[in-house]
This record gives sequence, structure tokens and C-alpha cells, in this order.
Amino acid sequence: MPCYGPRMRACGVFILAAFALLTSCVSSRPGRVHRFGACKPVVQGREILCDGAHMAAVECHGRAEGSCRALAIRYHDGNVAWLYQAPWFNPERPESAFERDSPYDWASDVEMTPDALYLWYRTDDEIGTRWIEYDVQGGMQRPVERFRIVELREIRYRGDVVQIPLFDPGRDNPDRG
Repeated sequence: MPCYGPRMRACGVFILAAFALLTSCVSSRPGRVHRFGACKPVVQGREILCDGAHMAAVECHGRAEGSCRALAIRYHDGNVAWLYQAPWFNPERPESAFERDSPYDWASDVEMTPDALYLWYRTDDEIGTRWIEYDVQGGMQRPVERFRIVELREIRYRGDVVQIPLFDPGRDNPDRG
């Protein structure tokens, strides 16, 4: 019996399936791809503008002491990319963010590059602290080492990143956002 028969094929299929599973755990796509066209995006406060036109805004649902129970980007076309949600949070009922009192399950330290390429935030849950990088136009996010964020912030952007004000659409006046 040749060594490349059914047994080898089964092993190859298993390795391919394991690889696909592992790569799916590394990154996720909470939003769709959004291209801002030929304009140069600019971050002002919590909003992303292109040639003065509103393209997207960061939302913080269940805000308390500089943290969010749910973090999202609402794009100009109505699409919402939910970047982080506490386990009990229900996007259909944003007030659900306050239904449970827990020292865990928060997103905080939200900042964005001035060209709206990346948004970074920290999550705290029972497992520990993780740093997440979200590609604003590509719609993909992935966990990253804090060093990558510091390196990009200090070397590529020379410290020029935008601290995003946390705006809760259910509690805040849009004029203050």
C-alpha cells in the first residue's frame, strides 16, 4: 500500500482543518470593509471625518469611569461594528449594559491613530487584560502585544494618537460627544 493513500489524505485534511481553526481564533471581523475612498481620514474627538464628511463615530455603551461595557464603531452607512461586548450585553437593548455589576468585562483606554487606520483598546475580564487592535477600514480586529501599540504610537506616529472620548448614545447629549 503506498504511503500517500487514504491515511495520508485523512492526516492532511486534519492538519488543514486545525490550521483553519487556529487562524480563525487569531482575528475576527466585527465589521464590514469600509473604504474611505481617495480622501485622507482625520480623527476629531470620537468621529472620523473625510473631507469634512462624517464617516464613522466611536460609541461606548454602559460607560462608567473611563470604561465601556460595549464598544462599537457606527459607520456612515448604518453598519455597526461591535468591537467589544460584556457577556450579558444585548445590542437590541443598550440599557442591558447596566444590568450586572461586575469588576470585569470592560473595554477601556480607547485610542486611535490620527489617520484612522487603527483603533486600540484594552479589555479586562476574568482571564486578564488583553490589548486589541482594530483595523478601522478593513473591519478586522486581533489581540496584540502592548509593545506593538507603543512601538507604532511612538515611532510611526511620534506620539500623535487620539484619546477617544467615551460617548454613550443612551446617556450623553450628542453636542458633548
